[in-house]
Amino acid sequence: MGRVARIFIGFAVAVSIVQSAQANSLRTDRLLEKCNGADGKPQVSAAYCVGWMSGFVDALKAVRRAVPASTPETAQALVCPPPPGISTHLAIQLFLKYAADHPHDRHEDAGTTVLMALRKAFPCA
Repeated sequence: MGRVARIFIGFAVAVSIVQSAQANSLRTDRLLEKCNGADGKPQVSAAYCVGWMSGFVDALKAVRRAVPASTPETAQALVCPPPPGISTHLAIQLFLKYAADHPHDRHEDAGTTVLMALRKAFPCA
């Protein structure tokens, strides 16, 4: 297989993965519904919200350990909470407040909105 064909196939696979992730990503309005228990299943919704947010907070901690906020560009992309860090409960509270204050972001990817909420509360710079 030629180099051009391999590049084309690689590009097609990358585009497919990105499109699939975008199509399957959780939107802010859906996470907000879960975290508020507004879907008629409060116990299931609460467990979903806590599980999702716990995974997000854990991933954020891993990124902070792997990529220190050493440059202005890196610091701008990260969240810098004081020790001992962000609890799942606090992350949920900050998300709910941010979503209430920014209703225009409810169509966005939930991860983006949660990151924006945490960056607003704990900027690195």
